[in-house]
Amino acid sequence: MEDFEAVCKNAVQAQEEALVQILQRNGSCHYLQRFGQPLCLKSFKAQLPIISYDNISPELQQIADHGTSHLLLGCDPILYFSFSSGTSSGKHKILPQTNCGYSLLARAYASSNAYRDEIFPLESTKPIGLHFVYSGEQYRAKSGLLLGAGSTNYYKSEAYNQEAETLATPYEALLAGSDWQQTTYCHLLCGLVQRHKIEFIHAAFAYTLSEAFRLLESDWKILCEDISARRVSESKVKDEKLRVPVLKLMERELRGTESRWSGLLPLLWPRAKYVHTVVTGAMEPYIPVLKKYAGDKLAIVGFNYSASEGYLGINMRPATPPEEVVFTLIPYTMFFKFIPVDPEEVPDHQKGETLGFKDLQVGKQYELVVTTFEGLYRYRIGDVVKVTGFHHESPIVAFSYRKNAVLSINVEKVDEQELQKVVMGSASPLEIANFTSCADFTTKERPHYVIYWELKNDGDNSRHEELRDS
Repeated sequence: MEDFEAVCKNAVQAQEEALVQILQRNGSCHYLQRFGQPLCLKSFKAQLPIISYDNISPELQQIADHGTSHLLLGCDPILYFSFSSGTSSGKHKILPQTNCGYSLLARAYASSNAYRDEIFPLESTKPIGLHFVYSGEQYRAKSGLLLGAGSTNYYKSEAYNQEAETLATPYEALLAGSDWQQTTYCHLLCGLVQRHKIEFIHAAFAYTLSEAFRLLESDWKILCEDISARRVSESKVKDEKLRVPVLKLMERELRGTESRWSGLLPLLWPRAKYVHTVVTGAMEPYIPVLKKYAGDKLAIVGFNYSASEGYLGINMRPATPPEEVVFTLIPYTMFFKFIPVDPEEVPDHQKGETLGFKDLQVGKQYELVVTTFEGLYRYRIGDVVKVTGFHHESPIVAFSYRKNAVLSINVEKVDEQELQKVVMGSASPLEIANFTSCADFTTKERPHYVIYWELKNDGDNSRHEELRDS
């Protein structure tokens, strides 16, 4: 925490130092050489264009095919490529991961943990958490480099292996499980048989927790029967590689005990201090579901601001209600620049310029442009944020929306947040399990938006609304 406070007090200088380090580490790569190998902020801005993923996807694919990392990187070898989740742009990307990137992530995560632990101190030195995490398949690219989901690469890395003893679920089961339903059932089973050890509940996304708790609600009888019989039901978990380590854990934990069902989350896991997950952007509609399961005694702590491109910000205020989560941008994980969303509000002397930390105004929205240690230069990630304040010199931002995640029929732009407000506002008192939408140009009527709802406990479990464009 002291490290982060010190950096934020000199965030502008830290940003310039981060850029210089990136340019020095990667100065020999073909991409920077092509643009004159800039070595300072002034030449960097003057010589390099602002780009998006499509501009460098040929280089990334060539690296994946031939291992030619020198196209975008200097001295850091690529550990593997990660598929992005697709939540930012709606399509998957492949992005390189290096030891340098992991070191920066670990440093940022340690700072975030310090703020959270100050508000929600845990009892154990190595607390057990109920982690709803999932490991998929990894593949070999033509170059021999591994490709996989970012989370899969991390969970199968040596770095995460050292954290495995804090998992409620056996690490062997996490590595073996590729089926979401079966793995989630095992997570719930392991969490329940160790209910007096669980000190927090975590998932990467609120949607994951929402679905896991719905599975708990639907399968609680089978879970209780499995705990009573000290078994893992074959009808729920068919994969033997999942079943065996979970059975061993159950035999150890349930020896000489009597199991009984308790009810709500704080009763199921009485030592748990909080539920930890992403609650912003596309995850915001799941906050009411999490609140229902968590009740008044279990806090919902918003996870940090991260993307496939790197770690952007931390939640310094973990006690903040999930609807109000904001992030302090990290000055050392990458170099930030900002494009004003409304150019009319920009002073004349800044028009056409990308802005730095000291140029930002509270209450204004900006699109993020980042330069990373892992080969992305003046790169538009597509996120729009609103500056809500500053922590010393570091901006505090609220996630506004993803630039690509919009509907449009007649020039107008309906962004993610606007759509969520319409759906959640018009659904009451019904409970929405999920929703999706599209623009419909196929009918003879005026083009309109179609919103499909999946309603919980509804007769046919579906409904659709049509909104006409006026």
